[in-house]
Amino acid sequence: MIIDDHDDVEIIFEEEKMCRLVMKDKYLKFVFDDMVRKGRSEADALLIVFTSNVIGDFVLTNQYESCNVK
Repeated sequence: MIIDDHDDVEIIFEEEKMCRLVMKDKYLKFVFDDMVRKGRSEADALLIVFTSNVIGDFVLTNQYESCNVK
């Protein structure tokens, strides 16, 4: 579990939620696919994309939070 409490906002990494965001965003999908193609597992690639792109980015954080897991 990764929690980002930057600017008093708590973001908890959820694999399913991140997968939904990656499928919606062309740039994140490109980065994710590239990592998997280079040998990363899908779970690792999702976590790396989350920590390097979503955390600290207001727009992506909001999009991530809106990807509700049913």
